Amino acid sequence: MGFATPSCFASLSPYLHQHYALVDEIGVGGSGFVLKVRRRLDGAVLALKVIAKDRVPRQNLVRTGSWGFVPHGFEEHEHGGIVVPSEAYALRRLQGHRGVCGYVDLFGDELFFYLVRSLPLSFLYLGPCRTTS
Repeated sequence: MGFATPSCFASLSPYLHQHYALVDEIGVGGSGFVLKVRRRLDGAVLALKVIAKDRVPRQNLVRTGSWGFVPHGFEEHEHGGIVVPSEAYALRRLQGHRGVCGYVDLFGDELFFYLVRSLPLSFLYLGPCRTTS
């Protein structure tokens, strides 16, 4: 485990800890990392993408008035609507399309966006793909 150490995980959003429990780390990328988590409400195993706000270019943010509510940790934009990562916007808009990981939740804090989505079946049963040398 890289970022998914107990001390790193403990430093993330209190809202995260209320609703999700760490299962494993899936991967690391240029703007953050992805964790496998278990939703406390029903035990569902999901993917949680932790995205560093300071690594998201302005062009990868979308101001939308069609979200329907203001997610935890977000504020309404001065011109209306909320500003969300384009990946979250696209996943939510494509909800239910075959071959697209389902949108589950979005929340934030001062440092990160937290995008919760369904896990591909291969991660549920086989774990992350690993290469052998």
